[in-house]
Amino acid sequence: MIRKITSLILTISLLCTFSAGCQRDDKVTDNKEETPEKLVYRPDPVTIVVYTTSISEEFLDKVNDLEDRIRDTLNIHFDIRVVPNLGNDPNGRRKAVKKFLESGTEFDLLVAEVPAIDLYLDRTYNNADLIAMGHFMDITDLLPLYAPKYYSQFSPGDLQAISYNGRIYNIPELTFELQRPCVLAWQSMIEKYSIEDIKTFEDYVNYMELIKEKEKDYLPCLIIKYLDTQMFIELSGYVMLCGNIVYRRDDPEMKLIPWEQTGAFKEAISTIGRWKAKGYDFWSSSIPDKSFTSLFMPQIPLKAEKNNKFFVLPNEKWTLHQLYLDNMLSRIIPDRRIFISKNSKKAERILRFIEWLNESQENYDLGSVIGPNNFYYERYDENNYHYFFDREGYINAVTRNSTYPPHSGYNPPVRLIEKMAERCADFDAFFMEYDLNNILISDEAIAEFIQEQKNKGIDALVKELQEDLDAWRLKQSG
Repeated sequence: MIRKITSLILTISLLCTFSAGCQRDDKVTDNKEETPEKLVYRPDPVTIVVYTTSISEEFLDKVNDLEDRIRDTLNIHFDIRVVPNLGNDPNGRRKAVKKFLESGTEFDLLVAEVPAIDLYLDRTYNNADLIAMGHFMDITDLLPLYAPKYYSQFSPGDLQAISYNGRIYNIPELTFELQRPCVLAWQSMIEKYSIEDIKTFEDYVNYMELIKEKEKDYLPCLIIKYLDTQMFIELSGYVMLCGNIVYRRDDPEMKLIPWEQTGAFKEAISTIGRWKAKGYDFWSSSIPDKSFTSLFMPQIPLKAEKNNKFFVLPNEKWTLHQLYLDNMLSRIIPDRRIFISKNSKKAERILRFIEWLNESQENYDLGSVIGPNNFYYERYDENNYHYFFDREGYINAVTRNSTYPPHSGYNPPVRLIEKMAERCADFDAFFMEYDLNNILISDEAIAEFIQEQKNKGIDALVKELQEDLDAWRLKQSG
């Protein structure tokens, strides 16, 4: 009996010694720091190589603060570099990014702002040409795993809009653009003439007529361009697939038609022509140095840089008036894209950083340049911008009656993309001639342009595109 008790005591003693030894080893581990409150785990440091198409000196000055803030939780060092050979032309960025990817340069994160005008495509096409090159990681399963709170803020429609062949390759952003026409008007004029609101084109015409009659020292508006006729696509109940090829939003068959062959196209040109003929805009004025009291825009501005050259009275306050708020409009994903390299071993840390970034305004302000945009955290203040309006009201207005279009997630074949690029260049050239020379577009000129596009094979292109779209829709239906 005594022998058994002695043996038990020795066993317990050995276990306690072993346990104590293990605890001492944990305490000296480099990646853990003991504090009076708790034991803090610090992950091994990692360097994330970031290539970007644009970076500001202001952000580079904040990188050290960002890294200090996340040292105990993410322990990331950002090695930020600029994609080479960008040049001064924004439209050359896509070529530079493609050349960079083809070079085989190693990277972890690519932040690329490549304007969709490079391919003359609607921006819901997610830079499919870049994704198809095969250099980016499929994060469909990783995003909800490592950034669950951020991921939960997207609807299935949001995720479909950024998908490529049903998979997610770029980190989604909580911001988008709308082709909703809007007016920025002087607050002083709104108050002086007790204007309740500007909600329609008719309201805006009344405003311009009033300014033209009452305010001889000011112009009603700055620049109304024929290029802005695209905004009438949505207001007329159409959705642009791409390349100025449209379908009616309420058409379940999504029958495609060239934009110029719709009655709405001619009406759009006629509307802007009437405004220009009455001399409401900057270019129609014989006294171009007058100050203008409103700015007409074909889409909602997200922000305006301070001292923008168009703002001749920097101290004047502007109010935002969105037109036709009851019309359902399509959301457009901005040009900016964020990709993780398929060869990166740091995807988990990157996505955890994205999660952290969107947890607070303070976090967002430190690192948004290399993370996804989130207009809930965008700042609108007197020191930086000339637009003055309620931020929450603005966000509600942006999201009201807007959705991603039915064709979101559809990517046309490259052979058709190239044809549509040439077609959109034709549109730009057609409108530019009249805008630069301030000439009204006649019905005869419209008819000639329509026939020119027919001669170039637009009907055959639409037929081929329709067949491809129908095949995609059939596959989507299961």
